[in-house]
Amino acid sequence: MGVIRERGGSGKLSTDYAPLMFSSMKKQYDMLPENVSETNPQDTAYAYSGYASLIVRILEEGDRVKWAGWNKSIEGSSE
Repeated sequence: MGVIRERGGSGKLSTDYAPLMFSSMKKQYDMLPENVSETNPQDTAYAYSGYASLIVRILEEGDRVKWAGWNKSIEGSSE
């Protein structure tokens, strides 16, 4: 997974991975949850006024599945 891409496409940067599809991953990982409880916070988004960064959501997923195949879910989201 890569987050840095070259602008303009001069060909100086080459990668072996597909570009990150942020818009689809934003929905898939629910980075802006609608219901974040202020009285009983159970979501990491509570700490940042209702926003959870993509890396936090990816790490939460990895922890939830005990890191079994977690990199496949990232690679599969860019297809």
